[in-house]
Amino acid sequence: MRRRLLRDLERITDTLDTIEPAQAAWKPAESGNSILLIAGHSHGSALNTVRQVAGLPSDRDRDSEFLHPWDWASARTRAAEMREKIAAAFEKIDPATLERDREAITPSFAPMSVPAVTTQSAGAKSGRDWIYQQMTHVAEHAGHAELTRDLAKAKT
Repeated sequence: MRRRLLRDLERITDTLDTIEPAQAAWKPAESGNSILLIAGHSHGSALNTVRQVAGLPSDRDRDSEFLHPWDWASARTRAAEMREKIAAAFEKIDPATLERDREAITPSFAPMSVPAVTTQSAGAKSGRDWIYQQMTHVAEHAGHAELTRDLAKAKT
């Protein structure tokens, strides 16, 4: 699970290596997301979930992932730092807890104003279920980032 989640996060940041910095900030629509925002959001969401499954504190501010003025360099640096934190959090997960039902993952510990589409389902889910859900979420955003990259390249 760790290997797959980290690989798809790297797919997102790899898109930054194949475009110009201005293209990284390009949005396919006014209400859309740039690769910079996709990278910040995906890494923040993954770190938040893995830390909570591991029983570690999380201080995620989901809005900052969308509102922070990211640039190419800061997005790359932050993504690398967050992947290290995610890998470290995975090391803290007790495998026995993966099968136990747990409370829902808290999506943000700060107030949210940026609209969110939640994929949380009703009822208790195991830690493994939350990690699998996060893997799917990040894989979807990896495809989103790759498509946005291709559109940005075509546009310019």
